[in-house]
Amino acid sequence: NVAMSLNDEVEIETSWIDLLSIKSGGQLSRNELAANVVSALYATLSKLEENRLIDLSSKWNRYDMLLNKQIEFLYKDKIESGCVKGVDGLGKIILYMDGKLEHLHSAHISEIKLIGN
Repeated sequence: NVAMSLNDEVEIETSWIDLLSIKSGGQLSRNELAANVVSALYATLSKLEENRLIDLSSKWNRYDMLLNKQIEFLYKDKIESGCVKGVDGLGKIILYMDGKLEHLHSAHISEIKLIGN
């Protein structure tokens, strides 16, 4: 949310923060935010068109919150588990499973849960 207060009576089960609290200057326009998101998406999608996914995968790995975390997930109607090792040049998730690295298409993965921490 852009400006939701901790005092607002809402039930959110995960950690969250409103964007206004972390924006320096204390003002944030939803239109400006939307324009910045669209601009960033356009720049990223342009790289994909130019087949520069390798540039993006290294950047992705820098910010990947699941990197080196053990997860459980649903894959093609079967519960699986593994350790996330990033994404490859084709955008597939890399998982360490059963002693080897597997590259799985994210379209077949759902219901991801952290195991342990």
